[in-house]
Amino acid sequence: MMKALRNSGTRIAVALAGAGVLFLGAYLLALPDTPDARTGDGSPRLVAGETATIQRVVDGDTIIVHRNGATGTDRVRLIGIDTPELGHRNGPDECYGTEATALLSSLLPEDTEVELRPDPTQLQVDKYGRLLRHIQIPETNTNVVLELLGAGAGPEYTYDKPYQGQAGYRAAEAAARSQAAGYWGACR
Repeated sequence: MMKALRNSGTRIAVALAGAGVLFLGAYLLALPDTPDARTGDGSPRLVAGETATIQRVVDGDTIIVHRNGATGTDRVRLIGIDTPELGHRNGPDECYGTEATALLSSLLPEDTEVELRPDPTQLQVDKYGRLLRHIQIPETNTNVVLELLGAGAGPEYTYDKPYQGQAGYRAAEAAARSQAAGYWGACR
């Protein structure tokens, strides 16, 4: 009887420890949106990025990179845009999905050096395990999402709460929409 109670107690302790680790991990992922990550006026503080090399473009808002100093590759979801999807599981592409992917591929050909900049207002990874980042091309000082939005690759996308540069991204979308550029002329 004592052995059964001890085993039961051990299982409970292990379960509680596991839950604690999960809670701590979730807490740490949420840390970038603390008051310390904001400037005096409440706006997000710019966060230094890291350099990476483009391995390939998955679709209009997701890339695979090799981060300098890291092993392997990472999937990165661009913050601030939601382009039409390419066909999944043999389904058809959404309207303008192929074009949005081609546009991102032209901006970020294989082996392009980019800066991946986290946003202190957002989680570090999404529910699919992709890094959430702003993408800058240092060589030309190009904000990739502003380019995509301005060309009409898809709508501005805010997942949960405002992010750095949101007003500019929305303005770029509005300009593309008013000119019926890309997605806005082909699909709306």
